[in-house]
Amino acid sequence: MDRITNAILQGARAQAETIVAGARAKAAEILAEARGRARESSGAIAAEAAKQAEAIRLRGGSAAKMSSSRKLLAGRRASVERAVALAQIRLSALPETDPDAYLRLLSAMAKSAGASANAVVTVGGGDRAAAEMFESEGYTVRRAEYPAPGFILTDGDIEYNCVFPAIFEANREAAETAAAAALFGEGGGRP
Repeated sequence: MDRITNAILQGARAQAETIVAGARAKAAEILAEARGRARESSGAIAAEAAKQAEAIRLRGGSAAKMSSSRKLLAGRRASVERAVALAQIRLSALPETDPDAYLRLLSAMAKSAGASANAVVTVGGGDRAAAEMFESEGYTVRRAEYPAPGFILTDGDIEYNCVFPAIFEANREAAETAAAAALFGEGGGRP
């Protein structure tokens, strides 16, 4: 009986070992497959992460480039505005710094308006030289109380405001374009 029991036990052990070996083999196969999938997934995840990191790096580079461009344009804009302001200051100082050039400029401006013989020129009350020059050119001259250099030419119903600040304001964009072209070359890189 012991023999029979031992034989049954050995058969059961052999069968159990076969089942365990099969289970171990199946577990090893499942584990190997899972590791393969994990490597594939981690490779895909790493590739996607690298792709996203590169996109972020490029956006950062683009943002830095855009910021740099904005700063350059702001600097150019400030330079153009300073140049126009300086030109306005110099032109406004022309009566004191170069009176002859100032009077020639006023005369040319009045003539370019193509005024008739009935035109009236209004000059600032303190601008005696301009008043005398316009009178010598045959214009009727009136004096008004405004401090800016220049004049107002009235020809019938048409009035030409040639007071320097008004000229600058009316032509600001053209002055900025000219200043940008002078500062930054052809086309001006106008901001």
